[in-house]
Formats: sequence, structure tokens, C-alpha cells
Amino acid sequence: MNTALDRLVIGAGVLLSLALMAPAAAQEPVPDLELPAMAARPAPDARRGEVLYRRSCAICHGPSGRGDGPTARFLDPAPRDFTRGVYKLRSTPTGELPTDDDLFRTITDGVPGTAMIGWRGLPAGDRWQLVFRLQSMSARFGKPRAAALKVPEPLAFFSEEEVARGAAVYVALGCGECHGPSGRADGPAARTMVDDRNHPIRAFDFTRSWKLKSGRSPKAMYRVLHTGLDGTPMPSYAGTLSDRDSWALIGFLRSLFVDVNLSRQ
Repeated sequence: MNTALDRLVIGAGVLLSLALMAPAAAQEPVPDLELPAMAARPAPDARRGEVLYRRSCAICHGPSGRGDGPTARFLDPAPRDFTRGVYKLRSTPTGELPTDDDLFRTITDGVPGTAMIGWRGLPAGDRWQLVFRLQSMSARFGKPRAAALKVPEPLAFFSEEEVARGAAVYVALGCGECHGPSGRADGPAARTMVDDRNHPIRAFDFTRSWKLKSGRSPKAMYRVLHTGLDGTPMPSYAGTLSDRDSWALIGFLRSLFVDVNLSRQ
């Protein structure tokens, strides 16, 4: 598909898909770290999973899950290559595979700030079949997997003292090299960053909190700090940050949010 007409047709198809799914995705607030009640998992049905995948996912991720669907070249960030078994959004340690629930959550809620919409409009059983289909695309899922990180309860509120401590942690960790001194994604390394496929990747602008891909609740932010975003320059700080410094840093980052009235979101 190389003609201008082909590109317009593909673009229209993506927009139509987004428009049709938007009402279903907006029915419930995104739960961040806390998963919705899990429906009973059906037995894997490879045929059903393939039908659902080709209908809902292949246009971006490609028929074999290599991130090479017909719309892939128009998307930023690029669609995930499922065959590599490398996932950003996980509750497991860096370098590990996501849990089944991690995949179910991402399929359900989508990824803010990207073309990956939430598929709450699909029955839960169908979403589970998509989980099984994605897992079948990488041999890594045939090996033992790590357990999810246990996230402690966050501070009830972030005092000025804790926010100031968090600002110091931000400087000590060198976060500003990528995210900039004020968290606006304008650090000296921001324009040179690439992911593990050598695709250009942007540092996150914390003033645009609604685009935090793993969620913007304190618990979701703690999870990212302690698991990292595999395949990107964002490392894990597990074993580096104490719980107090983790919450302080989160308090500072949340102070940069434009919509600051987010006590528990």
C-alpha cells in the first residue's frame, strides 16, 4: 500500500476504530495499578484468539505480531513487536515477562498517549483469548515467570517537606538529563534517546500527566520506578531507592502535574 489513497484509507480506518471504541473505553475510569475484578479465565482457544487478534490487533501489530501492520509506519510510538517478548508495562522486575493480569489490564485499559486504545467493549472472555494469543507469539512465555511486585501503601498526602526531598532525589538520580530540570522532557539527552529497536523515543513530560502510559496514581508510578520500562532508557530503581525516597520522588513528580488535584488518582 504505497499510494496516497491507500494511506488515506488506512488513516480513516484507524480513526473510525477509535471513534467506535471511545464510548466503551470511557465507561469506567482507568484503574491504574488496581486491576478490575478478574473474570473467570476461559480455557485457551487458539482459533478464537486468532480471529480476535486479526480483527482487532493485526492492523497495527501485524499478522504475526512483529509490529509491522499496515498502519505501523504512521504510529508514534511504534506498535509492540510481540515476538520479542519485551514489555514496558509490567508489575514484574526489569527484564521479566508481564503477568497474565498485566496483559489483561493493558488490553482492557489501553495505553494513554498512544494509538493503543482500551478494549473494554470486548467481553472479558475475548480479552483473555487475546492475552493467550499474545503469549503464543513469543517462546519466552514457555519459561517460568516472576511474581508481581508488591507495592506498599502510598503516603496519605505529600507534604512540602516530602516534595522538597523528592526534588533532591530527582537531581541526585540525574532524572533531569532526560526529563529536564522542570520535568518538561527537555533535558540534554532528550533528543538523542532511542529504544531497543533503535527507534527515536521521547522522554516523558510530567506536566502532561494524563499521558502516563502505566497510569498516574501514586501506586502506578511506584511500580514504574521499581520495574522500569523495558525496551526504553527508563531503568528500574529497585534496590536503589528506599520506600521513603520513592514516595518523595513521586510527590515531587506529581507536583509538576498541571492538574494537581489528583490526591488518589
